[in-house]
Amino acid sequence: MSAHEGHPHPAAHSHHDAEILRIEHALQSHGGTLTRHHLHEFCGADTWRDTAFEAALQDGVRSGRIRELTRELYTVAQDAG
Repeated sequence: MSAHEGHPHPAAHSHHDAEILRIEHALQSHGGTLTRHHLHEFCGADTWRDTAFEAALQDGVRSGRIRELTRELYTVAQDAG
C-alpha cells in the first residue's frame, strides 16, 4: 500500500492553504485584527494570482480559521495557529 494511498496529493491544495496561512500569519503578526486593505498589503497579495486573495480570505472565513467582523474588518479565530 502506497504511503499516499487514500490521501490527496500533498501539492493538490498546498498553494491555496499557504495563502490562507499567510493571511492568518498577517493577522497574528499585526495585533489580530486588520482591515481588508491592510491584510491584502501585509500578505503581499498584490503578487498573488488574480482572485487568490479573495478566495483564500473567503475560505479562511468559511473554515473558521479567520473571522469576518464586518465586510472590511477581519480577525484571527481564537483557536487558529
